[in-house]
Amino acid sequence: MKVIWVPDETVVSGRAVHEWARHCLVEMAGRGAGIDAIRDFCNETGLPARRGGYWSTSTWHSLLEPNRLLGYCGYGVWNVKPKRRRPLPASEWVIVPRAHPALITEEEACSIAAARRERAATHFDAGCHRSRSSTYLLSGSLFTCGRCGANMIGFRSTRHKPYYVCGSQPYRKSMGCGRGVYVPQALVEAEVVAGMQSLVQRCSDPRGFARQVNEELRRLWEATHGSTTTSQRTLRAVESKIANLRRALEEGLQDVAWANRRMQELVAEQTALTGGVGARGQPPQIDVGTAMQFRRRLETVLASGSPAERKRFVRLWVEGMAFDPVRRAVEIRYRVPDAVMNSVVPGEGIEPSRAIRLMGF
Repeated sequence: MKVIWVPDETVVSGRAVHEWARHCLVEMAGRGAGIDAIRDFCNETGLPARRGGYWSTSTWHSLLEPNRLLGYCGYGVWNVKPKRRRPLPASEWVIVPRAHPALITEEEACSIAAARRERAATHFDAGCHRSRSSTYLLSGSLFTCGRCGANMIGFRSTRHKPYYVCGSQPYRKSMGCGRGVYVPQALVEAEVVAGMQSLVQRCSDPRGFARQVNEELRRLWEATHGSTTTSQRTLRAVESKIANLRRALEEGLQDVAWANRRMQELVAEQTALTGGVGARGQPPQIDVGTAMQFRRRLETVLASGSPAERKRFVRLWVEGMAFDPVRRAVEIRYRVPDAVMNSVVPGEGIEPSRAIRLMGF
């Protein structure tokens, strides 16, 4: 797929949008203006945001990345960040000159980059971060603001105390929402874990609970190791390449050295695809003792994993959360697994959602 940029001739506040874009890049970013100042200028001028609504700090941060600056100079830039992977070094980018009309010159792009580096060396950030290693269990789309719908994001105060706050506050100066309310991280996460613990502790039949967990593990394993999964298709493709290479050798392929190297690579790939719990293996299972240990030590289980593993674990139990900044209350909607629902104490119903009034902040 090839993307071609064209100037936006839409007139806003007396000027075409592409002229306003050049103004923000050259006259503001190139002369040392911060991204917050550029964001506020765009909102005050009434320039349309890329996805509607208001401009945010994070948007302008991405628009001033080096690969974007190359794009403004007329270059086509691809392979910057493969899907679900970290950004690649510039040496691996695919860069095509004269791919579309240039909005700024290369000298102006260098000035913008230099101004950004200078500001990065002398200014502190807003205290909010996006990272795979973030310790905020509820970050992302799981926890949202009930007033505007934006994500509640992790935020550290000047005293390094961790909070959650509506993303409109640090990114858009609360535009489109209202005054930000800071929710202590420890307080709201403790309530989530307590709710999960309550659901698990209601299981009365240890063997039934373990059986339900094992059935779910088997279902997930079969979904992962079925004949139509990506790994299975990849394995079949590798096996087909090995067969083709052997056939080519039998028919007199001249470059035997290359064929040997390639065969070693394919066999190594085949071993990696079948070396774990493969299609001929068995799904992981737990015994009753492990199931009961899980019940008793839920907090320990949460604390023992990596940040990414802990977040995935929470999302197995929590469907969504919404914070009401007026009432200072959080509604938590739990995703009750079958292993809990089918092993609940007789006579006790399970409420899949609850609203909690958070006090003390």
